[in-house]
Amino acid sequence: YGDHRDLHLSIRRQRQMCIRDRLYPEFSPALAASMRQETLSLLSDVVFTRDADFTELFTSNHTFVDAGLASLYGVTAPPAGEWHEVTFPADQPRSGFFGQASFLSTQAHIELTSPTLRGKFVRERLLCQSINPPPNDVITEFPDDEGLKTMRERLQVHQENPSCAGCHSLTDPIGLSFENFDSIGRHRLTENDVTIDASGELDDQGNFADGAELADLLVNDPNFTDCLVRNVYRASLGHLETDGEEVVVEHLVGGFDDGGRRLRAFLVELVVSDAFRFVGAEQ
Repeated sequence: YGDHRDLHLSIRRQRQMCIRDRLYPEFSPALAASMRQETLSLLSDVVFTRDADFTELFTSNHTFVDAGLASLYGVTAPPAGEWHEVTFPADQPRSGFFGQASFLSTQAHIELTSPTLRGKFVRERLLCQSINPPPNDVITEFPDDEGLKTMRERLQVHQENPSCAGCHSLTDPIGLSFENFDSIGRHRLTENDVTIDASGELDDQGNFADGAELADLLVNDPNFTDCLVRNVYRASLGHLETDGEEVVVEHLVGGFDDGGRRLRAFLVELVVSDAFRFVGAEQ
């Protein structure tokens, strides 16, 4: 059974690689490595070089590129082997991490984008909201209907299914804001010759026209700051916060906001807190 499964997985990977090479000939392991480095470079710039408001990681109109990424984004390329800071093209709704190929490519399928995955990332990682997996008896494939030309039209079918609507209504409106970027982060205006509609609404925060406007709404959502602090707190202590630690977390959230949402200052506040320095009583 094990050999058969390994063979099946190997065949599947080879098929996926062939599809990827055909659809995205510019993609390569080197480009993937550059995507990762781009995100690390922006993070380092915001947090350590400029000690700026952490939300700039999501709202910044600049990034760092090498020649491969410059070609993907349509900006002036630096000399081979070098990295330069560049401004995102004004006609592309790129914004910080959300405009980077690292996010756009990892939260997508090989052949198609995935507003569901992209929206799920935002809900779970940035707003700390849980999204349940689909029920076992739900058909996740899109309907075989050539009349459904855009991802928005295909996902509408899921949202009309009562078994799917509960989660898709949370993830898809957010994820569709990034539809102006394909599975490796290339900018596009149309899908199957239909103009892409990337607009939507973020809960009670307001409406957006695209991913860049979504980012502006997101960083002003109180849940965003609370979730960021909780994620760093959990990673630092190696466990979810307990009821007795809520007062510490709330103090850190308030201090983070009052301090201009600077991550360096927050990390100092975290490591000097009693929750970080002392082991609590066994429950």
